[in-house]
Parts: sequence; C-alpha cells; structure tokens
Amino acid sequence: MSEAVITVVGNVVHHVENRNTNSGAKVCKFSVASSKSWKGENGWEQSETSYFDVECWGKLAENVNNTVWKGQAVIVHGHVRTDRWEGDDGTKHQRQKIIAKAVGPNLRRHLATVKTMTEKPHESPTGLGESSAGESDASVTETVRTFSAGAGDASETGNTSAARAEQQEMAGAGASAPF
Repeated sequence: MSEAVITVVGNVVHHVENRNTNSGAKVCKFSVASSKSWKGENGWEQSETSYFDVECWGKLAENVNNTVWKGQAVIVHGHVRTDRWEGDDGTKHQRQKIIAKAVGPNLRRHLATVKTMTEKPHESPTGLGESSAGESDASVTETVRTFSAGAGDASETGNTSAARAEQQEMAGAGASAPF
C-alpha cells in the first residue's frame, strides 16, 4: 500500500499537546494553518486557509515539544493517515492527519539556532567504545550553531534560551503572512 506524502508550509495554530502512550512512547500533536499569499493590484491577497492536524512520535515528538510554539512558521513533511471511528450514536466519522517525519522552522520567517546531538564513543582499552564487560561507553556530545540572517556565518554557542526567546518575539501568529 502506498502512502500519500505531503509537505505543508504554514503557522502553528495552538500550543503543542504532549502525552505518553500506555507503552511509554512519546507523542505530540499540533495544528498548522496554511494559505497562499500573493501581491495583487490592490496589495497582498490570500487564498482560503487550510488547516492540518499533525502528529509526531518518539524523538521527533520530544524535539518538537522543546522547539515549536504557537504562531511559529514551520515546514512539516510526512504522510497522510485517515482515522475512522464510529460515534456513540452510530455516526461514522473520519479525520485526516499528517504523521510527521520532519518538522522545522520556516527560515524565510525565522532565524535558527541548531543543536545537534550525536553519540561519540569514549576512549576505551579495546578502542571500540566498549567497556571490558561489553557495555557501550557512548556519551552524548552537544554542538550548537547559531546562524545569522544574511551574514552567512555560523558561530558555536552554549546559550539557546535567549535565541529562542528572540525567535518567539519575532514570530507572528496566524496564517496571513506571505510565504
């Protein structure tokens, strides 16, 4: 069975909702509003707004929870899934949503601070990153790069909360801004 793949550019409509499943899996949900804008004879014009429910799982859910906020311009890539259910009164319902494979800021509207998490093995007597008991000695190394708009440069930093606060101040709510 083939999946319908979709990429949506828009703005986050509400705060990200988080939960853990009974098995402990992380999941988050949010909605994105998307509309096409163009400059017409009488100024900016806009098409009808489309709304998309988005669901993220695992590490993506954790990262979205820590970086995405209401009003932020985002790009969402994933596949479409249709949930079907029957109501208490016997009425059949269905709703489509995007199961995200990737979510990120729309860099036409935001500056970004990127924090990359990579596993780097410790030095060990065997040189293979394992202790004598065969357990992994891998640790997480954090690299943060801040990109300046228009300057094309990147610098490493340890403070991302100030950058995020600045990004949140710059973010506009709604879907009416041109993309």
